[in-house]
Amino acid sequence: MFSIFIFLQLIITVTSYIPLNRDEHVASYIDNKIFFLGGETDTQNLTKDFFFLDVSIPFNTSSLPMYDLNSITEIPFNRRASSIVCETVKDAIFVWGGDFGLNSSSPLIFAFNTTAKIWNAANDKGIKPPRRRFSSVVCDKNAKIYILDGTADQNIGNTSTPYSNELDVFYTSQLTWSLGSNLNAPVPHDIGTATLLPNGKIVYIGGSNAFGKYLELTQVFLYDTLKNTWANMNTTGASPTARGFHTAVLTRQGHIVVYGGENAPFIPVPDQLLDLDTNVQPFKWTIPSIGFTPNPAPFRGHTSTLVGNYMIVAFGTILLL
Repeated sequence: MFSIFIFLQLIITVTSYIPLNRDEHVASYIDNKIFFLGGETDTQNLTKDFFFLDVSIPFNTSSLPMYDLNSITEIPFNRRASSIVCETVKDAIFVWGGDFGLNSSSPLIFAFNTTAKIWNAANDKGIKPPRRRFSSVVCDKNAKIYILDGTADQNIGNTSTPYSNELDVFYTSQLTWSLGSNLNAPVPHDIGTATLLPNGKIVYIGGSNAFGKYLELTQVFLYDTLKNTWANMNTTGASPTARGFHTAVLTRQGHIVVYGGENAPFIPVPDQLLDLDTNVQPFKWTIPSIGFTPNPAPFRGHTSTLVGNYMIVAFGTILLL
């Protein structure tokens, strides 16, 4: 069973378009809209539902400005994909990998033009990476998309190593692929997060490896996109629970806010909300104290999107006791 929340507040959707509850979807913020795509619902393992929430106007928990875009969805049924918006690429949402059911030969990269409202499959060139699900994805100021980790199997057309720590780089301007360095990279894993800092370094947090071990958050991995080198950092402050299936957003003040996650299959972590201060060296964890937490709340399969000073947590799996 799934629910939808906005920054830890329950949403009741009563607008003309009422999306199905879901998890393992993607969310992309552009032009004051959060675009949602795909995922798994209570009745469908794969969907291609496409809709957006308009955050340019005031709204509350009893009325959401949701708009249906299903009539222009030209992407296959999907879940467990990754989406990213490049700040220097106008009007484009890129969607990478994921499960496409029997469409395992589908393109690796799709792009949606938010102005023309057109989907395009990227006519990518070069040595293409294997399709993966649950990858961590960011885009730098040069419009290069960095794709790390993820899992694969024959169901998505990949017979190579199930868990990956391959770092693939997609050049959106040329539609070409290259490989980043994996010297000193984290172990092969999935269900972690990637956050790009203004200095060009990517912070990788958590995940789960091939042996079912959840990665400790007291150590984070950093990839320098300018030098193409890896480093790891032992954090200070609180010692958060190891986890995967969490989300992470970067605030304007340079803090990474982590929400949700599990530390065993379908077992929520006790410390659902975390703050990592990247302004200090080494980075420092704190566990914020908040006055209200919805119960039940999603803990995996959700998305988190930063809009101004608000983190919008949408859909996801809840634990029924």
